[in-house]
Amino acid sequence: WKSLPLDTRHFKSLELRLLSLFENLDEELDGRLIKSENYQALNTLKDKFKGRVKCSYIDPPYNTSTETLPYSDNFRHASWMSMIQDRIAAARDLMGPKGVMYSSIDANERRGLECAMENVVGSDNRVEEIIWVQNTTKSQSPTYSNNHEYVEVYTRNLDAVKKDERMFREPK
Repeated sequence: WKSLPLDTRHFKSLELRLLSLFENLDEELDGRLIKSENYQALNTLKDKFKGRVKCSYIDPPYNTSTETLPYSDNFRHASWMSMIQDRIAAARDLMGPKGVMYSSIDANERRGLECAMENVVGSDNRVEEIIWVQNTTKSQSPTYSNNHEYVEVYTRNLDAVKKDERMFREPK
């Protein structure tokens, strides 16, 4: 049971005892997974991880008129752009020289996300746009199917990434 995850919120009396078992908790951990509002999470990490993050993934609200997330999902375009640029800038500051940022989006704000990424990270640091098929039963269009979304991929320094033969390549 050595690798069994344990949520200490259910065992408050054990929390400090468990943490004291680690001499240096940061050295024992090999990564972080944070479930949070993304701007808050990024700012929480900024002092400790500035320039050290290898990969970040931002999943912004899509501005689709459905309110399934705790975001105001009817942002006006300018408000949405301001919100997303703040998050991209915070993520960029965390990235190391070969750090990569992924961000999912649908067609509603795809161009806006691209513009925000280019404004903050630079168009010369664009790696690729990944198109992926989403739920195939969602689209009911009689003429064509628009059942895909996008993942915009940018890096802190495209030249550094291109020099690393292991980045974005699988062995043949």
